[in-house]
Amino acid sequence: MTSLELNQFQLFALAVLSSPMLSSPMMLSFTTIFSLLGVVLMIVGLSFDNWIEYQVDRKGIIKKFTTDQDLNIRLKDAFVGNKLYYSRNYGLFNVCFGETMPNGINSYNKLGVNCINYNDYLPSDAELSTYTQPQNVRLWLMRGLVCSFALGMILLFISFAVGITACWTRSQRYVRSTAYIMLFSMLFVYIGLGLWHYVDFIERNQLDMMPFYRAWETTLKNYTQISYGWTLVLAWIGAGFLTLATVCMFLSAWALKREDNKAFEAKHGGYALSSYYPDMKTGTIMPSYNYNTYGYGQQYPGYYPQYNNNQYYGYMTYGR
Repeated sequence: MTSLELNQFQLFALAVLSSPMLSSPMMLSFTTIFSLLGVVLMIVGLSFDNWIEYQVDRKGIIKKFTTDQDLNIRLKDAFVGNKLYYSRNYGLFNVCFGETMPNGINSYNKLGVNCINYNDYLPSDAELSTYTQPQNVRLWLMRGLVCSFALGMILLFISFAVGITACWTRSQRYVRSTAYIMLFSMLFVYIGLGLWHYVDFIERNQLDMMPFYRAWETTLKNYTQISYGWTLVLAWIGAGFLTLATVCMFLSAWALKREDNKAFEAKHGGYALSSYYPDMKTGTIMPSYNYNTYGYGQQYPGYYPQYNNNQYYGYMTYGR
């Protein structure tokens, strides 16, 4: 970047920072709007179970069975009873199925959808003893992402409480505190999202045992379409709104400090008088401000004459 471009960028940044749009009421309003949108989207994203979707073409698999009897004999039991052969959606804590689902999996109805609990967070001791190193890493990352989301949401609600006080009192300290709490909340949310994607990467590319993707039958892989769901998209959009809210809160703190400084200068500017002192170079002198001043070196008036009379009382003439 050349010096001319740098100067132009500095002028542009100065013009933006001096814009009336960067007033504290405007920035606090944007913070409120973006925060509410972010919280609503994050709650919806964390509550519903469409983070990743597996669409299984069961009709295509049945047609494959009709042309390959060996495949039919080998997979017919799994095709009926294994959940991998059914279309399903994964959330953080549940696995939900579409119109068809395997029998005997103890499902329950969640908002009109048949779901089962996602129990990989708490495996039994027998299962844990057989885990490989990638499985142990996946287990702790899964637990870490849940803790990250929980801490992020807790800090976000704490920032709401502090932010209400900040808006009510217009205190720079409370506004800055709210901004930093929102910053940490946003970071925990992004950590949770990043850990979720890394867990998904481990499941698809490193784990080669059932029920993970690398251990699937070739037929199941060919007739299964994997895609990210709408709740994951909402979670990312919510995190973006939380980022905008955090930036606006920091700008609110900066704008509030600027406004307080301007108010202080305007309040005390009238009391600050210009100093006019004699200057040997310019010959300026201190003005008189229209006071009835008197010259120096004048003769003092003489004493008043004494009066000799006896009209004073004794206590007034004592010591004369």
